[in-house]
Amino acid sequence: MKYTITIPEPCHENWENMTATAKGRLCDSCKKEVVDFSNTSFSMLSQKLDSGAELCGRFRPDQLNRTLRSRKGNAIKHSGILVASVALLSGISPVIAQDRTPTPTAIVMGRIAVQDDVGTKPIATDDSTISGKVSDSQGPLPGVKIVLQGSGIETQTDFDGNFSLTIPQDSLKLNAVLEVLHIGYRSKTIAINKATSDLKVVLTMEDYIMGEIAIVDKPNLFDKIGRLFKSKE
Repeated sequence: MKYTITIPEPCHENWENMTATAKGRLCDSCKKEVVDFSNTSFSMLSQKLDSGAELCGRFRPDQLNRTLRSRKGNAIKHSGILVASVALLSGISPVIAQDRTPTPTAIVMGRIAVQDDVGTKPIATDDSTISGKVSDSQGPLPGVKIVLQGSGIETQTDFDGNFSLTIPQDSLKLNAVLEVLHIGYRSKTIAINKATSDLKVVLTMEDYIMGEIAIVDKPNLFDKIGRLFKSKE
């Protein structure tokens, strides 16, 4: 059996103000012993929780919301949620990070719930992924920008000219248009919908005027007067 531990109601008692005991501290508020699990391995933590006893504990944040495997198989029977009192230390003051100053490990205290793990279900999404390849007459084009018009959604082609763009379903219900842009090439627009896939886009280069450069001097006033006298000779 696998189960997870969460903290629905954090406790705000100060750990440092509690009376020390063999396993942790005694909480004056609830009159229960708070076991320090902050340095306990996940294997040992699973063993403690397998006992089914009502516990109070002190945990690191990374020990919570994790899937644990019971070491007793299906011996533990949960009726809905087995609730245990767990302390989450909140008495540590925030520390401003400075150069070469280690960040203190936060400790969490509060009521925890041990819950059967029924498996992780993927989050449903209506987003669509449009993919394709961009090339010119010579082959694949890397670094080509692919933009969904009227939005901030864009991507670029990889070294082999391939791209993949995730687009919200709402955008595809409208007149969705992709714009393909690359320096030195004519831009291209493509209408898309949720059925669009494996696009093949071929770009053509912009028209350029090429040839030998000619520099023509514009004569000034003295040049014009000089030419006038030469023409009279």
